[in-house]
Amino acid sequence: MPPVTDDLRIRKIEALAPPSQLLSLLPCDERASETVTNSRAALHEILHGRDDRLAVVIGPCSIHDPVAAMDYAHR
Repeated sequence: MPPVTDDLRIRKIEALAPPSQLLSLLPCDERASETVTNSRAALHEILHGRDDRLAVVIGPCSIHDPVAAMDYAHR
């Protein structure tokens, strides 16, 4: 039987707050909304070739499938 390698570093599990609760506790202010809107618009322009900047997408934090990660990176 192979050695157990899953979940060796997990010390505890805590439930996360649902997004609806976070939104009510931490509402998005006008400045944050403008940042999101402007960033999305800028990325849209880059992806459609109307802005010559390079967009870099970072993630995921953990790559379990290097082949899929490279495929994603090339797209």
